[in-house]
Formats: sequence, structure tokens, C-alpha cells
Amino acid sequence: MNKLMIFALLLLPISTIAGVGGGGVGPRPTNMMAIDIVKTLAMNDESVTFLYKAYDENSTMSQTIPISEVEPEYLNALTSSRKSKSWVSVTKK
Repeated sequence: MNKLMIFALLLLPISTIAGVGGGGVGPRPTNMMAIDIVKTLAMNDESVTFLYKAYDENSTMSQTIPISEVEPEYLNALTSSRKSKSWVSVTKK
């Protein structure tokens, strides 16, 4: 019985360090990645029309802007979205 109690007392600090103690909700993420997503609706040499959802928003926005004003990360995601015809996350460097 004493060995069982000692074993249980040893596990308590280890499980707390591992992030699974104190409430049993499991480990929590420490850093949520901020990722925007886009879906291309139309794209030509001059402009792009797309749906945009920012990581901190619940709704999407439709935007049409000139290609020359699109940041490279977003242009890559919009091009990929155009090919796949689905939502694509924006990879920021």
C-alpha cells in the first residue's frame, strides 16, 4: 500500500508538468497560429476576385483588387486556390 501511495505521489508532479493535470482537459496549445484563408473566384492578368477570411474573424469578405497590389504570400495562395478550386491557407514568411 505504501508503495502504491508513493508511486501515485510521484506521478502527480509528472502529469502536471506534461500538461494533463488539474482538471483533466489535456494539454492546451500555447501558441495559436494566425492563418488567413482565401478562395479565388475569378482571376485574370489585371485583377483577382476572391473570398477572404481572416484568422480572427467569423465571417468572410468578397474582394476584387488589382494583381499588382496583392502581396506575394497571398498571390501564391490565390493561385493555388484557383487551381484546386477550394480554400487555401496563406503561408506567411
